[in-house]
Amino acid sequence: MRVHIRSTSSKKHEGKLPFASPWSLVTHQWEVYQALHDPDVDVVFDNAMTGDGKTLAAFLPLLRPSARPLGNGLYAYPTNELIRDQERQIRGYQETFSTQLRVQTLDGPTLSSYAEQKETSSRYAAILDLISRRNVLLTNPDMFNLIEGFEYVNPLQNPATLAQQLANRFRYMVFDEFHIFGAPQVATVMDAMLFMRANQSDAYPMKYLFLSATPHSILEEMLERANFRVKCIQGQYQHGPVIDKTYRRILQDATLEVISSSPGAGGGVLSWCQENIDSLRAFFSEHPQSKGAIICNSVFAAKQLYSMLKDELEPGISVGENTGLTGRDARKRSFEADLMVATATVDVGVDFRINLLIFESRDAGTFIQRLGRLGRHEGFGTYRAVALLPKFIAERFTDAYEDGQEVDRMDLYQNVRENFFPEHRRFEEYITRWGGVKATQRLSLLCKPQVKTTYEELTTQYESPAVRTFRINRATFARTRQASPAVCHELRAFRGAGLLDVWAYDTESEAVTTVSILRLISGTEFELISKQEAEKIASRLNQPFYPPVLKLYASIVGYQEEYLRYQLCCYEPLVDNLTPLYNAVERTHFYIEALHSQIGTINRNLERLPLCTCAGSPEEDVPTLRRRYALPPMFELYPVTDSTGRIYPVAFGQDALLLDSILHWRKTTETYIV
Repeated sequence: MRVHIRSTSSKKHEGKLPFASPWSLVTHQWEVYQALHDPDVDVVFDNAMTGDGKTLAAFLPLLRPSARPLGNGLYAYPTNELIRDQERQIRGYQETFSTQLRVQTLDGPTLSSYAEQKETSSRYAAILDLISRRNVLLTNPDMFNLIEGFEYVNPLQNPATLAQQLANRFRYMVFDEFHIFGAPQVATVMDAMLFMRANQSDAYPMKYLFLSATPHSILEEMLERANFRVKCIQGQYQHGPVIDKTYRRILQDATLEVISSSPGAGGGVLSWCQENIDSLRAFFSEHPQSKGAIICNSVFAAKQLYSMLKDELEPGISVGENTGLTGRDARKRSFEADLMVATATVDVGVDFRINLLIFESRDAGTFIQRLGRLGRHEGFGTYRAVALLPKFIAERFTDAYEDGQEVDRMDLYQNVRENFFPEHRRFEEYITRWGGVKATQRLSLLCKPQVKTTYEELTTQYESPAVRTFRINRATFARTRQASPAVCHELRAFRGAGLLDVWAYDTESEAVTTVSILRLISGTEFELISKQEAEKIASRLNQPFYPPVLKLYASIVGYQEEYLRYQLCCYEPLVDNLTPLYNAVERTHFYIEALHSQIGTINRNLERLPLCTCAGSPEEDVPTLRRRYALPPMFELYPVTDSTGRIYPVAFGQDALLLDSILHWRKTTETYIV
């Protein structure tokens, strides 16, 4: 089934600007600029469509400061690939606007490299040096969380010093593509904003800008509860041919083909490309100078697809790879290839020039995000998208549209969000159950006897809104006291602690990353190597070396054609008087049953590791629990067999906290034998 998506144009701002601009602005860009300088607005949401210049709206206050400037800007991007993309864009902005900005990137690799150059083991000192005298900081929310969560401290100073210095240095903060995050990340950023507001003065207030084509309802609800003054801004659009000259085209006409696809071991996209390899060749033959991208749900599927396409299409059509297991140089080259095979590393906000897009999608958000990569640039004769979707979703498209029907992009997106994809759980319950614990942990650090006097006023200004926002009560403080080290570890990490992750090296693409041991076993051919070997590889590739908690290091030598089966087990009963059902608790003694020559070594490391877990009832298997509570596709829930032979659905890490937030109220019928 095919539909024709009409082009989209954005309305230009027609009034006079108070500054010289080499480009004409569209309405949302000017409205964002005004809102950020409005003394009655604290937080601005720019919900303009993908491709409508939200990035320029975010940088405009620094490229063209007002009479009362916002100050220095901190920009947080969800992926390092997007940070690199923004580095390229801001260089272009500076040249076009004839403005010099002192830009600094701050992520894990940059921090490690800088600390090594300066021969210092203090990341605290390295961060201070990096951010000083800079008026633009490009970072990720993980690094922001570490600093604002008091993870980097100087033993000679108070724990909140670096967090205060960052907030004082950067009074204007931008969070890009924030809609991809869930309740734990919202709670973390909200807590940091409450702390920064308590630390600010009326003379120099903090300003926040969230960029997202999709509003984040949980965040908006929390901001209202915290009494932040919010303004939401959207663009003004026209679809079809540009008749009114006050509109500027931002997205080209495109054809969308919806294909029913059942992912196999390599993913539905792999099977489709194998069956349609001749049509891919024909597309590039009929449309010379074309550029294409294929976006897969799975890294392992992308790896298999890349290998197959190179064999089938090169040298006539060049193929590039861009995944989390792709080396730095190969990722750069992938943008120049005729056809890029990628994963979510590029679909979150990265701007690349393509007229062919083939993609899988798990949910409404990824569908809109990925389709938004197509049609952003003029110069191609045709724009084609192929969406590979589960059968029931493809049928909903067919029911809603006739074959060949013309549709407006905004109407299509609305249908995708509201009618085509099932709605997944938002986990609002997490905010009060575990977001409140995170806030009380901050309070406990500020109230320690040795710093209590120093932070007395700051604590007073932070505590009241935190209690109101997270609905903190006596039960929250009790839960904070009872939280095990494994639970606290997950709360501190922005996206989860990743305790099941293995340091991994892809021998073919020369990439270093971390991969869950469970995904590694099921999808790859690998060999364990020593820590010393891993350090040498990281050094040769000029990559920072982070030893994983699991203390396992793997060299990936290939990828499985079909996912291998394994069984996750526990040497002990999963449930007893101290480790109940439905609650996030610390458990140990897990092991994996799998056909791998080094499974013994893996299990010796795994069984000693304390993990944050939440077990559901053995009366509900994993599919039942997923369906009953509308769990997201990537929610990590596994069947685990314990020493009694019973099989429980168990979530690990941050997902254990999420599962606890929706199950903790349930009463257990388990009988414990002590």
